[in-house]
Amino acid sequence: MQADWFFLSHHLDSDTPGFGGERVFSRDPVRQISRGDSSNSEKWTLNNHAGTHFDAPRHFCANGITATDFPAGHWVFEKVAMISVSVGDDEIISEMNWQKFVPAGTELILLKTGFEAHRGSERYWRSNPGVAPQVADWIRLNRPSVRAVGFDFISLTAFSHRALGREAHRAFLADEQLPIMIFEDLKLSLCTACPRQVVALPLIVNHADGAPLTIIGRLGNL
Repeated sequence: MQADWFFLSHHLDSDTPGFGGERVFSRDPVRQISRGDSSNSEKWTLNNHAGTHFDAPRHFCANGITATDFPAGHWVFEKVAMISVSVGDDEIISEMNWQKFVPAGTELILLKTGFEAHRGSERYWRSNPGVAPQVADWIRLNRPSVRAVGFDFISLTAFSHRALGREAHRAFLADEQLPIMIFEDLKLSLCTACPRQVVALPLIVNHADGAPLTIIGRLGNL
């Protein structure tokens, strides 16, 4: 059973890319057995939107709900839809014929673009695709069961279309009754098929506007 599960999140390290090229994670030893200490420990410094992470409504809405306002079960997705999307540099993903790809009752939409192949280069954050605000409108109108959208590029905001990206973030997050969480910088290359179950667990920091995620997915039939 354990072999059915795999990670959909990237490991955090000093090479983790940040939006706009920002350095978002560093680590320094505090104690080291090799130096004669009794144990190993480290100090980590990280941006709360480092690596694979989620955006809560508070990220773009002054009075939006935060990471700790969601119940534990909110992070478990039993009905997942994955859409393979071909994108170019700086491209904005709009609502296509999503009705065909997103069944009724879907809780999580994954956008697999293959752009994570550029994660080791500047292109990943400088020329990343983004998502149009109208996608959030389509989801709320047609698939109100969707609680989150995740994708394999660095941000919902395309770096070259930042004003549109801010609008898109607000479109997804601003509805207090039906916010759509945003899962950014996912590792979808291992998804040979749509996962039948996804668990996305954030670092629980009180009232956070977002946090790193450890996401695991499961393939196979129920």
